[in-house]
Amino acid sequence: MKQLKYVLMLVILVFIPNIVKAEECSVTDTSRLKKIASNITTKYDYAETLPATGYGDVNFTATISNVISDIYIMKVDDYYNKVGTVYYGDSNNQVVISGLSEGKSYHFVAFGNTGEWCKGTLVYEFYVTTPSYNKYYTNTLCKKVPDYKYCQKWINFNLTEEEFTKNVKKYIKSLEVVETPVEEEKSEEQYKFFIKIMEFLTKYDIPIFGSIVLIALLGIIYLKRKDSFDLKVK
Repeated sequence: MKQLKYVLMLVILVFIPNIVKAEECSVTDTSRLKKIASNITTKYDYAETLPATGYGDVNFTATISNVISDIYIMKVDDYYNKVGTVYYGDSNNQVVISGLSEGKSYHFVAFGNTGEWCKGTLVYEFYVTTPSYNKYYTNTLCKKVPDYKYCQKWINFNLTEEEFTKNVKKYIKSLEVVETPVEEEKSEEQYKFFIKIMEFLTKYDIPIFGSIVLIALLGIIYLKRKDSFDLKVK
């Protein structure tokens, strides 16, 4: 009996490890599945809703390609919560997932889907990240400054509508050209010009009548130049 007992123990020690080892996805199969999953590519598209009043909204749709029958994918949160959708590739080896929000990064994992022991083996992880949508970009203020940073369609910032309006108005005001200093500078130059003429007349004792005629001519020239300048400004 003792000999039989030892024989049984020997059999267990020899064969049980091999049985346990067989119930795991082999290194070769795991490597093959990882290589398959590494070919996964992603892209996204979006649908924008712009109401007659108020601000718009967007929803994203992700297309995940090269999901062949040997693998399937899940969102990480669904996987760890033990609930959620398991996605298998369609006839084009694609998975299409709609209803994704803007400004989020979605974490996915890929699993083996072949053989008795490789099914469910984690072989790959990847992300689908959607850009942040600026709903304020349709504000009428942005028509004046479409290149301003807060008027871009895809940008991430945390501003209330009041703060957004304040920033855009401030930027618009900073672009306004102040023309008053230019006009004042020109008037000062014209004043200095007439002073020089009067000094010239006094210095060389030009007759009063001639001085009046000269000043009148200069006045006509000045008025014509002023009218021409006013037309350009308008």
